[in-house]
Amino acid sequence: MDPTATLARRFWEAIEPIHAIAYFAPEPAEAARKIGLRGFWMGYFASRVAPLGPVPAEAACAMAYGFSPAMVARAIPDAWRFADPAAIVISRIASAAEALRHHLDGPAVASLAELSGLLWDAVAGCRFDGRPLAAAWSVVPRPEDPVESAWLATTILREHRGDGHVIAAVGAGLRGLDATLTHIATGAITRKLVQPSRGWSDDDWELSARRLQARGLLDRTPAPGARATRPRRPAHKDRRSAAPRCRGPDRSPRRRTRREHRRNRRQAGHRPRGAGQQASDGRRCHSRAEPDRRAAAVSPITSPVGKDGDEWLPRRIAAPAATPGPPVIIRQAVASDRPALAEMLARCSDQTRARRFHKYVRCFPEPYLTEALAGCAAHFALLAQTGEAVVALASCVATDRGSAELAVLVDDSWQRLGVGARLLSLLVAHADQSGLARLKAWVLASQAWVLPVLGGYGTCEAWLRHGVFEVTVHRGGP
Repeated sequence: MDPTATLARRFWEAIEPIHAIAYFAPEPAEAARKIGLRGFWMGYFASRVAPLGPVPAEAACAMAYGFSPAMVARAIPDAWRFADPAAIVISRIASAAEALRHHLDGPAVASLAELSGLLWDAVAGCRFDGRPLAAAWSVVPRPEDPVESAWLATTILREHRGDGHVIAAVGAGLRGLDATLTHIATGAITRKLVQPSRGWSDDDWELSARRLQARGLLDRTPAPGARATRPRRPAHKDRRSAAPRCRGPDRSPRRRTRREHRRNRRQAGHRPRGAGQQASDGRRCHSRAEPDRRAAAVSPITSPVGKDGDEWLPRRIAAPAATPGPPVIIRQAVASDRPALAEMLARCSDQTRARRFHKYVRCFPEPYLTEALAGCAAHFALLAQTGEAVVALASCVATDRGSAELAVLVDDSWQRLGVGARLLSLLVAHADQSGLARLKAWVLASQAWVLPVLGGYGTCEAWLRHGVFEVTVHRGGP
């Protein structure tokens, strides 16, 4: 399940897509190539540390905490022979603004002028003790162009949080790869996706696992310690990132309106309903997804064999301690699963439903569900089941020649346990077998962390429009 939605975390989720466009849009990569930088990763590392000047590899490694030092050293300091750091900063800001203008509609671009001022108020509330990247970006002159100004402000705030991430992890006695392994232990991401993009060798990985095992933080199967230490780190990050949220207006007009609306309803005799209570129209009130405080038990699973003879599942999958007994099985959805799927959707919070359908829904859209359960070749649907309960549904829908749309829905109590990641990998495998080389997905801007996960399956393009990323993954190159 998701970490607690503190104000600091919600603020980061709101602004992260503005900064992250520098990594997923083609304009910044092309701009880096034009000024002489060679390859994506040289552009990535050089652009992040350029405000500090021509720093040596050791300094860049200290700040690129989650990356292998050998990977960073392949880009830094060589990058300074091809381009001046000051020119890299100017190029990155201009190209990021160009990408925002290209991928946002007119009203959204116009609103960045007002947003820029609010973001700079937040920057003014920051302290930069122990935060070298944020401090370096904070002294870059503020551009007059409102789009460039907004991107620079989000970059300062984003690096402020990232530096706090490093402070929290180092304070917990974790090295960069150690912190990565604790992240993987939560089930939010897989080793297959992380290791190639961070440059760690198998030997590095094994040594890190042994360090964590020796401290009782990680076992060869998910252990309570691995899950117990991880949730504290985002909380540390949120506390260390709280300063920008102390600035700005005391209350926005929208927030005042909401408060006044609630007060008027109370005065009129309305009372808030608790989780699970029935509304007057018969709908059930669902509580927000709670923070994940479960220990990670391990439940053996049955590995069904597909029609082509391939085993679909690993030997084990993490399961909530509250339901340690039944195995978790992934199989193709069939018509008789309709009642169990309806029960699963009823258990999902409004937030989870909105992330999947981008709106509140009370039931699965009938055309979608009928097609998913029909077993047709154009709509490949998988579900995860424990006992009689369905806990996840995933689908790969062929749209046109060589393209498919991917979607995954996981029950709140089974999120962050690796179920969604496993379903996604199986959908991609099916797409490969079916000759579907372009995979599409739609991701809310607040879920921008999903983009690197999708990028692990191929060349990833993302366009942001009205708060939603349209993502295309090219398998085997664009």
